[in-house]
Amino acid sequence: TANGQLQNPSMQGGSASGTDTSAAIATAVNGTVSRALAAHFADTLNLADFGVVCDGVTDNAQTLAAAFSKVASDSSYANGVRIIVPRGQCYSSVKQSIVITDGRSVSLSGVGTGASNLMFASGGLSVTTSGEGNIIVRDMSVLFTGSSNSKSDVALSFIRTNETSVSNIVILSNLDIGSVSGAAGWYKGLYAEGLAPIGISVKFRLPDYYRGGPTDTVDVDLYGYPGT
Repeated sequence: TANGQLQNPSMQGGSASGTDTSAAIATAVNGTVSRALAAHFADTLNLADFGVVCDGVTDNAQTLAAAFSKVASDSSYANGVRIIVPRGQCYSSVKQSIVITDGRSVSLSGVGTGASNLMFASGGLSVTTSGEGNIIVRDMSVLFTGSSNSKSDVALSFIRTNETSVSNIVILSNLDIGSVSGAAGWYKGLYAEGLAPIGISVKFRLPDYYRGGPTDTVDVDLYGYPGT
């Protein structure tokens, strides 16, 4: 030991408790190459890894911002990254943004609508890309918790800032976009600029829905560049 720490320990069998074993080596089932546990866990990230607490009360404005900034810009994820939205109610008081400036792909996945919930008092989630990576958002609810809305309250926004980038694919699957009550809801459920999202089982429940209005009044904005 040195300074109370083990140097290059090796463990066979048994268990470790209260110890950082991220540098320990492990081989996946049916795998042929051993990697550090930290590398295995980094294959798929969980918002909880960044300190996000999904109890419906904690304001995760700062931890969500830190997580989304990390996955969008860190070179470790240049080849793409999948982020898990854990089970529960992940609340943010403000808008959250994922700003991608290279060709990486980003997948944001929950465990099911009503189970994984991104909740916003204002703003919603915005994804901006200037590269040619793909964007996937799936298996979660995106809910408005505010008492009134403004034009900036858009549940999901997808914007391509590079007009020459033509190979982006945006897939939205198994999503429930709505409100925690019928008092107020999103100003818009979906806004896309320069991109054409592919939707599979996406439900919009905006204010008209809660007030008994026709569901075809749901506001979905698709804005393309000339020629797209």
